[in-house]
Amino acid sequence: MADDYFYPTHFMDNSRGLKNLIMAWTLRFNDVLDGDQLSAALWRLFEIGDWRKLGGRLRVGKGGKLEMHVPRTFTKERPPVAYTKETFDVAIGEHSLAKDLPSPTEKPSLQRPASDFRSLSVRPDAPSTIGQLVRQDVPQVSLHVVTFTDATLVSISWPHTLMDGMSLQGLLKAWSLVLAGKEDQVPALLGAKDDVLYAAAQDAAPGDEWLLRQTMLTGFKFFLFVVLFLWGVLTERTIESRTICLPKAAMAKLRRQALDEVAVSGSGQEKAPWVSEGDVIMAWAVRMVALAQPSPRPVNALGALDLRPRIPELAESDGVYIQNVVIGSSVQLSKDDARQPLGVIASRCREALVTQATASQLRTFLFALCKILDAGGDPTLLPGVWNGELFTISNWTKADFVKLVDFSPAVVKTGQAEEQRINPPGTMIYHQSFVLGHDATLRNVMAVLGKDHSENYWMMGYFAPRTWAVIEKEMQKMGET
Repeated sequence: MADDYFYPTHFMDNSRGLKNLIMAWTLRFNDVLDGDQLSAALWRLFEIGDWRKLGGRLRVGKGGKLEMHVPRTFTKERPPVAYTKETFDVAIGEHSLAKDLPSPTEKPSLQRPASDFRSLSVRPDAPSTIGQLVRQDVPQVSLHVVTFTDATLVSISWPHTLMDGMSLQGLLKAWSLVLAGKEDQVPALLGAKDDVLYAAAQDAAPGDEWLLRQTMLTGFKFFLFVVLFLWGVLTERTIESRTICLPKAAMAKLRRQALDEVAVSGSGQEKAPWVSEGDVIMAWAVRMVALAQPSPRPVNALGALDLRPRIPELAESDGVYIQNVVIGSSVQLSKDDARQPLGVIASRCREALVTQATASQLRTFLFALCKILDAGGDPTLLPGVWNGELFTISNWTKADFVKLVDFSPAVVKTGQAEEQRINPPGTMIYHQSFVLGHDATLRNVMAVLGKDHSENYWMMGYFAPRTWAVIEKEMQKMGET
């Protein structure tokens, strides 16, 4: 419409890789929730200030750049959210499909992927490509609520061009506040019109040395990397998704092993080396990728870095940034290094984070991306070696989603007796995510969804069958001891 509000997308939102991804995210509650209340609260949130940006329709503007057009007044004909609901008059454990949703196990386990439960996560005609969203003039955000007699599945879907995974932290907090009647506490949505990352890049100090500059794949080396990657796509077409449950005890054992191995490799140092659980998970996944290779190759490992707590002007702001605010830290491992003990690789992951995640290094990285954008290119830079196998990981653990959401005002009936439950009413017990549509390039990707109320880790991955075979074997070993 001619009188719609206009919101731009920012330079990271328009990277080529994100334009292929429509995300779906399902939250499982062990209570019966009122879907209409949840929808009304989300609708109201999208009427507050620049939160209205999330209720916009995608358009393609000049130069192919995406932009958002927001109705001045949301109506039933042009709502901010595409809301659908479904009700089953059975317990969730009695439903033919829902009974197989992933559940905690005493030992490490591989379980069905989130995509298997698509019919419980999105409406049948849900858009699965950016093109469909643009052509259909529909809201970017969809809400699908499925209720059982003792549980509820709340799912939202959105294009990755709208926001990254950590944006969900701010969205869920604000949604919970509106639901509780606390609109006055909803933080402002910042950066809706001005690209805060582009501005941050301009503050890069000219004399700062960018540690990754010499490792960036450019020119002929980038061409060779792309050819090798596409050859893998053509010759290994089958990529499978699975859900991983790593119990608390197994994670603790894995980290102890890593710390012991780090101590051995770092003997003689004044300060004992330290690695986090996130470092260990990334290192473990890198080893799985390397051990599954038909012939040894280097590994180019990328870890998603949320810039919100790392760039001062973002960290110190009185609001939230709902957009893509993530770049990658790089761990480059030779074919021999990628097969080193877990602790050795974990220490490399830690070193990369410590050295690359400083504000000055991040600004310099952003400045390089902006130069590409200003020259009319795709704002993507890939560090590594041309013959390296690419692996990427995103870790949502810090968002602590299972404890973040409070939908208690929408509880119609508690699904479990107080003595049986491990969570307060209106909080979720599990969540999972998957990509709608098909992207053949989505491979060697892991998302760490975080911990549940019992401190079990949950992850999802997209790997070739050969890699899943190695993962399954390693997890069986972990469960035997």
